[in-house]
Order: sequence, then structure tokens, then C-alpha cells
Amino acid sequence: MWQEYTDRGRGYCISFRPTAFNRMTLRVQKVTYEDPDRFNSIHDEIKSIAAPLVGHPDDFLKQVDPVTNLLCRITAVKEDSWRHENEVRLIFASMAKPSDFEGGPSFPVGMFGDGTFLYPADPLLRERDGVQVPYFSKPFGRRRGGVWDASRAIQSVIIGPNNPRTVDEVASAMLIKGYQGFDVVKSRCAFRP
Repeated sequence: MWQEYTDRGRGYCISFRPTAFNRMTLRVQKVTYEDPDRFNSIHDEIKSIAAPLVGHPDDFLKQVDPVTNLLCRITAVKEDSWRHENEVRLIFASMAKPSDFEGGPSFPVGMFGDGTFLYPADPLLRERDGVQVPYFSKPFGRRRGGVWDASRAIQSVIIGPNNPRTVDEVASAMLIKGYQGFDVVKSRCAFRP
């Protein structure tokens, strides 16, 4: 994970408290790792099952749960060569970009505990290796009265083994951002040259 996601150990691993996600409109799911041949057939099978259900607003409430389950299954299967990651994903159930359907109906894609609906939004974009990658920025922590408080959401920060920042520097930066009750440690992972 360090090598793949943090520029050869120059980044951070952030460990969240499980309660940081309790109020979010996300699905928490463990990734399933499959043989590459089976992996492709699972994706194709799920896509064909889901296709007739997507985009028909007349039975929206009846369809939202099975469609969400099918589409989330697609996002939770990886080739078994990545099994060492033991990954857990936070999945946001959305729909096609709302800007693609200007003037059309907008259905909620989630609901907070207080009954407030969450409506779809266009994803943000970041660039990686010259490719535009869509993502959503989601608040986390405790949500009360429509306000999010993430101050106690982070349990620990592991500083990458090739990151030049010290434990004290990272802890100070976290405190300045308003986080409390976390641990900071330096990773002892070693990288081959």
C-alpha cells in the first residue's frame, strides 16, 4: 500500500475511528479478491443484471436497494494479486452526473439520521498520470444539527518511512487543524532501492 499509494513511502496512513463513518451516507464493505478470469465474469454478470434496472424512475424506491447492492458488488471485487491489501472500502451510492440530465428529476441517493435527504452531485476531478479521476469529497465525524465535527474522527497517523516530517511536526499540524485524541508514529517499513 505504501508503495502504490504514497509515492514510495513519502505519504501518510490515516486510521479513522469506526464511529467517524456512522453518520455518513456510505456503505462500508470489505473487498473480495478473485482469480482474474472469474473477476471479469463477475463484473460482466452484474452489469447485465443491473442494466434493465438503472434509469427507470417509476419504481425508484423498489429498485434502489437491489441496484445499489449489485453496483456495490462491482466496486468491491479486485483481482486476487491485491489480496495482501485486505482492503475495506467506503462506497457512495450515486447516479449519473446530474449535469448530464439538466431539467430532469433528481432522486435522493441517501438520507441522514435526521431525515435530511442527500441528492446526487457531480464528482470532483483530480489528475493522476495524465488521467482525470472522479471522486467525491465527503464530510466525516459526528453530525449533529446538520453540522459535522471531525475533531475526534482520526485515531492515528502513520508517517511514511520516506517522509521527512517528524512525529512532532505532524502532531502539531493535526492539532492546528482541530483534531484531538490521536496518535502519530513513524512507520518502520523498509523499501528496496
